[in-house]
Amino acid sequence: MNLQFNLLVFIIISIFKCDSSQNRPRSPSKFEPQYNPRYRLNPTQLMLSNELPPGDQTGQALEDFDARLTGRIVGGKTAQEGDIQYQLRIEARTAPKRLRRCGASLVLAFGVQFGVTAAHCLTSRNDTKVTLSPKVVNIIAGAYNVKNFTGREQRRNVTRLVIHHLYDSSDEHKRPFEDIGLVFFSSPFKVTKLISPILLPDQNWDQPDEVLLSGWGFTSSRGPKMRPDILQTLWTPTIPIQFCKMNFEYDGIKLSERQICNLKDKAGACGGDSGGPAAARNVTNRRWYLAGIASYNLGLCGSGMYPSVYVRVSSYINWIKRHVSDYKKANK
Repeated sequence: MNLQFNLLVFIIISIFKCDSSQNRPRSPSKFEPQYNPRYRLNPTQLMLSNELPPGDQTGQALEDFDARLTGRIVGGKTAQEGDIQYQLRIEARTAPKRLRRCGASLVLAFGVQFGVTAAHCLTSRNDTKVTLSPKVVNIIAGAYNVKNFTGREQRRNVTRLVIHHLYDSSDEHKRPFEDIGLVFFSSPFKVTKLISPILLPDQNWDQPDEVLLSGWGFTSSRGPKMRPDILQTLWTPTIPIQFCKMNFEYDGIKLSERQICNLKDKAGACGGDSGGPAAARNVTNRRWYLAGIASYNLGLCGSGMYPSVYVRVSSYINWIKRHVSDYKKANK
């Protein structure tokens, strides 16, 4: 009864909220200046014929995608090729006959192109504190229909994997707070009409009011588990973390300000979406950025009763910057 009442109060507040100030950054709306990269990116790699830099190209693709929608998505929508240009696909051979599939996001920040994903996508099946060898991990950009690769996709050899030092999911009754990992690869992906990085937020930007999810995860949590061949997308509202903590902390589960809860009726992230992006648009400068990383569900996915929990990327910008700096020093 308390949960129903709280949900009703939250819906009423959302309807009458006139000023969406939650989505404004606390700091000035400038993105971090880029350092000189270890490998110099060829300008022709970073520009298309329309001379848009990668961040603007990604934003334009998302604006075009958003304009095609009629209202908001219920239950997910099949993307068109090139809509989500920053989407990466991770395939990790965790055992001779076992392939783990996860999502990730292509980012260009601090002078280096790299992938951002969930830590649990990069750890051993037998020991979650052990990071996988880069040799067993494959990373793909430009994937759309995973059963029909066209040759326009690009693959890179992974050279380094980093997971947060506090990540731990060994207790089955608790979910990890620090479920974030980085993927570094041998050379940058060439920017095309299908591939372009997304920007990072600044440290501790406020939680956005809604996010755009994407991935190849299960399309149903009931009955036969069906994985789509084609990339799926979903617009979903977020809910305040204090509301999420008050109603969904149970059996030892703890939520924090370093996470984002999103909840939508009969829709949401599901198995196979792990590590994938939640993108948002900065209300001040209209630039798209990576707001979240798919981590776990608090109950039956897509039921509309339990939220999906994403890592709040803006809480980890200093951590990301430090590890990118370490990578650059090691590869001078």
